Amino acid sequence: MQLKKVSLEKVLFLDIETVPQVYNFSELDSKTAKLYLHKNKYIQERDELSNEEVYERAGIFAEFGKIVCISCGIVHHTSHGKSIRMKSFAGDDEKQLLLEFAQMINERYGGPHHILCGHNAKEFDFPFMARRMLIHGIDLPTALDIAGKKPWEIPHLDTLELWKFGDYKHYTSLKLLTSILNIPSPKDDISGSEVGGVYYNCVGESLAEVGIVSSNSTDAKFYNCRGISSSKEGIGMFAGFVGETAFGMDSHDVYRSAVLCERAWRRKLPRNPVPPVKRITSRPLHWPSHCTLPPLPPVPPLPPVPPLPPLPSSLSLPSSLSLPSSLS
Repeated sequence: MQLKKVSLEKVLFLDIETVPQVYNFSELDSKTAKLYLHKNKYIQERDELSNEEVYERAGIFAEFGKIVCISCGIVHHTSHGKSIRMKSFAGDDEKQLLLEFAQMINERYGGPHHILCGHNAKEFDFPFMARRMLIHGIDLPTALDIAGKKPWEIPHLDTLELWKFGDYKHYTSLKLLTSILNIPSPKDDISGSEVGGVYYNCVGESLAEVGIVSSNSTDAKFYNCRGISSSKEGIGMFAGFVGETAFGMDSHDVYRSAVLCERAWRRKLPRNPVPPVKRITSRPLHWPSHCTLPPLPPVPPLPPVPPLPPLPSSLSLPSSLSLPSSLS
């Protein structure tokens, strides 16, 4: 997929926040607790963790966690240029949250040219949402139903994958990437490991706020990868779009960011497209029924074989030759 050909208005940027299904390990029923410890046996033994300590990471597993916030961002045109619109689905009722999100995806982002984008979303956000939807009996939206599809048919973009540039063993966290690109970090006040505590201690709408700014930073990182912006212009534009929705920039800065955005978009990614491989199939040839071959000419008869000359009645050997005595 060539990023320069991607229409930004067709991309939905998103980020999810997840927490354990219950706050403490002691609240799990015996069967679930046993299954969880079995799944994390190696980590628990390696780090010598207690049951409560190893349960702190339950929110990263779709089988033992749940989604409490899905924040989305889109780019759209305004009279001042391009800006970002945000929307969050948050609440305690995970099934209702997922139903509303799936309905929005199907109605507005289910077309063949729409794309979902996130940071490390191919390994976490997208599969986590799909698994939780199946657990609740919700039909997967087209954008998440990827079974049987070829890699280039899946409408997903991952800013972590774009930043790897083919180095699949390389991992860069959201916080590190926003730092090196001079984008204000979306999670300076709360880390992913603290989301569960914030959620179960009922701290207002902090989760929705964190999710919104996380999605906004994903937008900025996508712009950076799309324009290969190692320049000051690109970095300024990305920080500008984040500042618009999260830090209250004025209209002049927003307009300047849009101009810088246009400059960054003119940069092109080098790419050598691979020509399609033609499939060759062997099929038997069938002569059309309306075509007839002309009749073959008759084969002429072979000429008769001349008779052999008769053998002489008596044979005599040359004088130089003589038969053995046994034959004479």
